[in-house]
Amino acid sequence: MVDKWKDDGFTLATVDGGTHRGDANAILVDPLFKEAKNNNKDSAIKLWQQEWDRGAAENETRLKLALEKGKVPVFISVPGTSRKNQIPPTAAAFLAEKSGEDSRFINGDKYFLPIHTSMMKSIPKGERLFHPRVYEARHNVFKAIQEAVPNAQFFIVEDLLTTGNSAHSFQRFLEKNGFNVRGVIAMKGEYEPAVPPKLVKRIDKFFKENNIHVDAEKLCVEITGKEAQTLAFQTVAEYQKADPVHQQLFRDLFETLYEIKVNDNHRLLIKMDQLGSQLADYLHNSNKQPNTNKGKEDKNEKGVYTQDATSMPKISLSECLKENSGGKIGRVNSERATQDGADVTKAELRCDEDISKPTRDYSDSEKNRKGSISSQLLKKIVADKIKS
Repeated sequence: MVDKWKDDGFTLATVDGGTHRGDANAILVDPLFKEAKNNNKDSAIKLWQQEWDRGAAENETRLKLALEKGKVPVFISVPGTSRKNQIPPTAAAFLAEKSGEDSRFINGDKYFLPIHTSMMKSIPKGERLFHPRVYEARHNVFKAIQEAVPNAQFFIVEDLLTTGNSAHSFQRFLEKNGFNVRGVIAMKGEYEPAVPPKLVKRIDKFFKENNIHVDAEKLCVEITGKEAQTLAFQTVAEYQKADPVHQQLFRDLFETLYEIKVNDNHRLLIKMDQLGSQLADYLHNSNKQPNTNKGKEDKNEKGVYTQDATSMPKISLSECLKENSGGKIGRVNSERATQDGADVTKAELRCDEDISKPTRDYSDSEKNRKGSISSQLLKKIVADKIKS
């Protein structure tokens, strides 16, 4: 267990040393949780302190064991879609204070943008694998952070973990940009970043037997253990009972997911969004009525798989998603519209014309809070670099 804390991070402990998953749902109706998710920083501070105190002694031990000696701890919060959730950035500041004077924290909402089309909480767990989230850095943030803290060890901070999709995607994004990520710390849930070898072999066998052109080992580095379980059992079961046309839809989903996750081909997010919507249509309809089109081709003239006129409308990333962003980032709007009778809540998109502009004003005390890497410092480092 000690090695797991060192390698993967941890969730907060209770007085009996567990991760209190039993009351994970209870926190969703906690007034503090609701207020903190809606931009109330004071509620976020109270909530995190409350959860930390449930097993304070063990949490102190876990944190101490997770830190690597000789490196500066930097706690960075997972950037959220609405940027109203105050729990991760508050927790990052809290953990930095607990870790000593040299530690730092970074509010991920200020320097990174998630790119996706649907709120994760609105997507059934079995379909989240096919709604990948990717991240873009604001400003010249990677070089600036490395200049500010050259000898850093990073910990990603999240509020709750379900599949761990968002946290793992953010971790891989940071690692691919040269950051040494030690693990993920959250209030509740389980984080399983490593896919067991037996599960990798099972997935590889499925891909090869069904002519799916995906390297299972490389894909399994980019997804979590829970996502791999969903793929190996639930998704395989859906594939096996599908007609030939929708089996091809699954193949396209896997191969497109691979291109996005492994080869960082973010232009395919638009295609993935369309395929994911078609999958949702198929699963929604196949679970309600018998399949009368088994073996029939149901592609339209553009080669898109179709269901019927009642299919849910599809929301794409639109023109604002460019290969290199082009100064515009597609991001989900915080105001979500739920479709009548639909199982999936979709979100509209808006564009940030200038990603260098701050999303909101921060008070002087917030900017200069002990241990933080302020926006002024980052801008100064970038400016100095340009001058030199």
